[in-house]
Amino acid sequence: MNLNWRVLPRADAMRIIAAVNPHLGEYALPPSTSPVRQAKLSFYENYQFFELTDIREAQPKSMFALHNPNGGEDATFVMDWTNRPIYTVNEQDPISLRTDNMADYLGFFFACVQGPYGPMTVVENLDPPADADEEVKKRVKEVLRMTPPKVVNYDRASGTFTVYAGMLFKDCIFKTKMEVGSNGLIQIVDHELAIGALNDQAQAPEAASR
Repeated sequence: MNLNWRVLPRADAMRIIAAVNPHLGEYALPPSTSPVRQAKLSFYENYQFFELTDIREAQPKSMFALHNPNGGEDATFVMDWTNRPIYTVNEQDPISLRTDNMADYLGFFFACVQGPYGPMTVVENLDPPADADEEVKKRVKEVLRMTPPKVVNYDRASGTFTVYAGMLFKDCIFKTKMEVGSNGLIQIVDHELAIGALNDQAQAPEAASR
């Protein structure tokens, strides 16, 4: 997921921290020192994406939030690795999905949401190993045809996009078919192993709503 981040001046950063801190409990950040970055998301009109970094320890820790600066007390949602914050904002903003911003939305969603078996990541680039045989090179080309994710159909009646994407899951890459509603609801409806071999612990991503 490639975002154009902007570092906020201290006064603006303090306003964002003041909005996010009530949601952080014991992890509340010092307003006067914590860096904050902001990114505009192409599928939201009012909500923006913020990275807040805790620098009190040797290893800085970042947390992320969706926040509407003009939305009042109930306009802040901290990312918690579930789909709840995103789907809630999708309804409130509301989300505006198009063919030309679908890849942005999927990259954002899967960067922020983990399923029960672990994270999945949208494949944004892929190079075959130097010693790859012709079969592996062929499969890499097949995945690259889905990179970035491709909208292949839009059903106006149901408001559903059909999207193909290459997805990284554990140590494997899958060719994945999804249905994405105009409300942002994502459902994986089919997948096929493209590259890699599932080990004893790995499981294919289930065809289910995300």
